[in-house]
Amino acid sequence: MKTLSKIYLMVFGFLGLTILTSFIGFNSSTSLHTNAEFKESVLKPNHTEGELVIIINASNPVAVMTASQVKLTYLRKINKRWKEINKNIVPIDRKSDNEIRKSFMKEVLQMSSDEMSRYFTEREYQNAEAPPIKLTSDDDIIDYVSNNIGAIAFVSKSSLKGDNKVKVVLSL
Repeated sequence: MKTLSKIYLMVFGFLGLTILTSFIGFNSSTSLHTNAEFKESVLKPNHTEGELVIIINASNPVAVMTASQVKLTYLRKINKRWKEINKNIVPIDRKSDNEIRKSFMKEVLQMSSDEMSRYFTEREYQNAEAPPIKLTSDDDIIDYVSNNIGAIAFVSKSSLKGDNKVKVVLSL
């Protein structure tokens, strides 16, 4: 009886998987995107690979972050403080809606500008969390991050100079 139930389970399990994969539109001839195809489909025409970088203070021990980690940290979804240094996470935003900001919103946060504003307004009222500090230029942002160990920000890679007290944790 055990053998018969295993056979039923295998047959119906395979049929269920076949029905499910056909329902979602996947079959053996479906090809996955290559890394290059994916980047080409995601990146904007005005945004070249490696132009957008996520920076933190050089004294922060975090070395590398994924886009998902940056999103969770920037939005303070899991922690309000950097666990490695026990300092508040201080997200930095741009005052103007330039291409770098649009790329950050789309590629990392996966939010529109309005969605991000609503998110931080809700957090401010619910949890008494300050919204991101808004600065005018990449130079202002780099200067702020250099002087604040808890800051996390996005800037254009071309604005970084060798003497900065910041480090890149993600480059897109």
